[in-house]
Amino acid sequence: MKGREIYIAAASMRTALGGDVHSACEAIVRGESGLGPTPPGGRVSSRPVFAGLIPDSDYASLERRFGPGYSRAEMLAAEAVANVIEPLKAGPGLGRTGLVIATAKGNVSMLEGRCGNGPFIPGEDSPLLLKVFAERIAELSGFPAGAATLVSNACISGVAAIVIARRMILAGDYDNVAVVGVDVQNRFIVSGFSSFKSLSPDICRPYDESRCGLNLGEACGAVLLTNDRELAGPDAIRVDGGAISDDANHISGPSRTGDGLFFAMRNAACGAGLPLSEIDAVQLHGTATVYNDEMESRAMSLAGLSDVPVQSLKPYFGHTMGASGVIETIMLAEQMKRGLFAGTPGFCSPGLPCPLSVSSETRRIEMKHCLKTASGFGGTNAAIVLSAADTVPECAEFHPRGSLTVRTLKISEGRVEVDGRTVFSSDAGFDAFIREAFRSRGSANMKFYKMDSACKLAYVAAEWILDGIEFGEEECAVLMSGRYGSLDTDMNHQSIIDREGDDYAAPSVFVYTLPNVAAAEISIRHHIKGENIWFSDAPMAELRHQAELASARESLKYCLVGRSDFINGEYLAIFELLRFGEV
Repeated sequence: MKGREIYIAAASMRTALGGDVHSACEAIVRGESGLGPTPPGGRVSSRPVFAGLIPDSDYASLERRFGPGYSRAEMLAAEAVANVIEPLKAGPGLGRTGLVIATAKGNVSMLEGRCGNGPFIPGEDSPLLLKVFAERIAELSGFPAGAATLVSNACISGVAAIVIARRMILAGDYDNVAVVGVDVQNRFIVSGFSSFKSLSPDICRPYDESRCGLNLGEACGAVLLTNDRELAGPDAIRVDGGAISDDANHISGPSRTGDGLFFAMRNAACGAGLPLSEIDAVQLHGTATVYNDEMESRAMSLAGLSDVPVQSLKPYFGHTMGASGVIETIMLAEQMKRGLFAGTPGFCSPGLPCPLSVSSETRRIEMKHCLKTASGFGGTNAAIVLSAADTVPECAEFHPRGSLTVRTLKISEGRVEVDGRTVFSSDAGFDAFIREAFRSRGSANMKFYKMDSACKLAYVAAEWILDGIEFGEEECAVLMSGRYGSLDTDMNHQSIIDREGDDYAAPSVFVYTLPNVAAAEISIRHHIKGENIWFSDAPMAELRHQAELASARESLKYCLVGRSDFINGEYLAIFELLRFGEV
């Protein structure tokens, strides 16, 4: 029986706590952590760090299964996807099944040792490209070519991918969607977080007054979402609502008010047809960094949820980045089935501006409706509502709207064109060209000169295409794509640590090694607190479609969609401003 309710029909994961869902859930309800010290000079850092790593023996086993030539992240993802689609292969097949992949950094470890001579342009078949990364995962796990959609939105990638997959099913694009989140740790990532002084020397302590930073982790998790009640089984957890927002505050620091996360929580509950007062428990992002935890406490206060039990799973798995939203959603669904809500280890004395109901001990709670949230660099936030199978579905109607193209823009070869008319031109190379184009707009934002080239390109494009357009802070979204993402800056960061060592990583460079930060700079400049999503190498038609799916939130009036790329001096930006109306 197929309907508009979306269920989690299957789940698979591999983490520092083992290779399956059951053992990981058993461990967290017992309070056992998978974190520990890494050896100095190991594969992730030149000095010891506290992290949650998958054993090398697991990777050796995966290589025996898939054969040589695949990266660790690709093998982890392929294994997880193959596990969750097994019921489909045994039954109806993959005919109307989609694949959404979530990752923060994909195969970035392949850059190590390759950037000594400066930036280069990878070939079209390079696994460094997120599109190729996605295609290799799809091929390994049994999907046809071109089947995968890849989302790279920093640390909300996993939850955002679930939101997007749910919309695809509701819109009738698919009956089932496999969602997989994956990231592995390496020098690139660890040195960057270390440069921010954000790593804890021992197990992190979310929400505690003595917290001093996060632990990194690596993991992979996959879920199969379906509208087929029979395929889901009698006790399947539903995904009843989901939403994405932006703080429009700072590219590396969360909102000081918590409003962006609150908007995501409120809109997710609204999509589920529930008042926030019906939420029984909340699984927060909980990184144990000072500002993240403070922001979450403020968002919970705005939502009226200060007394609702909350947890963070980061002390068990570490911060697994693009994988975190998926593996933590899996763990929340398992806890709901058991009626057990795991504690947050290390929590003793609250150190927050607003109260939270945190406990270090596992609690027995009846959980009918729960919220899962995530927040990340670029001010991005996401939330989903999970509901128990024995509750009555109250999902709000899903009505995407059609769109009208209000304005178009193209930047290439020294020209800025708006609606096909050249509005600025220069024969200078990119650095001089983009500065001249920026100054021609009369903007006084001195932060522009600190941005990397990819962000400058997108920022200048938005200056023209949004000129004179008025909207409320939640009435516009930004959906972007590109072939290279942040790869040019990735190579810059890698070249620094290859030449000078991990301790010389520059936070001013590392903060731009996420493709969604370009959309974040636009959101900050134009006070956009709607969605902010980056898709890998999606054509404009797909971006328009995703924008129209997002338009089911009635308050959304505009969406800026665009493909923007910069690498080694080459650049191209193509944007459209869409306005939503009735179909």
